[in-house]
Amino acid sequence: MHSNLKSNLEKIFQYSRNPDELFDAFQLLIFKKVNDLELFKILLANPTISKDELLMFSEKLAKDFSDLAGDIYLWTSRVIENKTNQTECMDIALHYLKKSWLTNKFNNEPLLRACSLFNFEYDIDFPLNKNVIAFVEESVNYVKIKSKIYYSLAIIYKKAGLKEKSRECEMLAEKWASVED
Repeated sequence: MHSNLKSNLEKIFQYSRNPDELFDAFQLLIFKKVNDLELFKILLANPTISKDELLMFSEKLAKDFSDLAGDIYLWTSRVIENKTNQTECMDIALHYLKKSWLTNKFNNEPLLRACSLFNFEYDIDFPLNKNVIAFVEESVNYVKIKSKIYYSLAIIYKKAGLKEKSRECEMLAEKWASVED
């Protein structure tokens, strides 16, 4: 029965364009405690749901399936980022990357994804760019694999014309790469 339920929910989440049907299926998923990250991803990526519904579904899933909260927040940030390139949505995507990172501070993926949000059309003092840099620089010391983060920062600083900061990050990346597994 459980696999049949998952199969039916997957079809609804994947193909339905009816917000009421999606919400009803979501409620059933919560009620039946269907803990399946891939199923959650299908729901959250459905183009029918609005940004607000996406955030509501994401928060509820993360609360009810806390063991998957980091992955749910990471996926939410990707979906938000791909919905539009408006600055507001990039700020929300960064917010969800921060939430993902907070569930596991050793994981470097949220920091790498945050680096990809840096908008080179604006200078480094653009609010989103400042927030990306601040988050990554404040968080890098916690992650297990620091070299990738420092390499990403070096690229950002180089493209932003900050050669000294870029060299500093390159040296840190090389230092950490030599000691990381």
